[in-house]
Amino acid sequence: PNYVENFVTSTADKFQESKSLQCEYENGEGEAKETIFQKCIMFLFDMVKDKYYNYVIQKILECNYKNHASILFSRLKDMLYELQQDKYGSRVFQKMIEVFHVHGSPQFNSLFGYIKGNLDEMFYHENGNFVIQKCLEVYSSVTLSYLIEKIYESVSLIIISAI
Repeated sequence: PNYVENFVTSTADKFQESKSLQCEYENGEGEAKETIFQKCIMFLFDMVKDKYYNYVIQKILECNYKNHASILFSRLKDMLYELQQDKYGSRVFQKMIEVFHVHGSPQFNSLFGYIKGNLDEMFYHENGNFVIQKCLEVYSSVTLSYLIEKIYESVSLIIISAI
């Protein structure tokens, strides 16, 4: 379809275009999925922070046609800080946590390592906070024990400083 060729550069009705792309990626044939994916790769860093197009990236992660999710992850893993800071990027970060939640996978190790190293900052950031909430929803109890202990410490410090 024509919208596939122009979806990022067009400003006309981004919401509708985003919905169309999500539907086409989820329900379309292999060639359509591949075309959408290749366009998304070209504009990935803009799309993850876009109010509407971040949903297209999330849909690709969710569907994982031909290992597209892992390819996206490899492109996004070096910008986790930017994703956690951004309102829409943090939603893509949350989707990566959902998709790559299996303990021990390379993507899990990379995501969890990042979260462990940046937990304090994420705890206090309006968007990073949602990333932590997603971890609490999807990670196993073994993984959560570390996060809960660190969150408890942060909450305790807040209470002590308020007294």
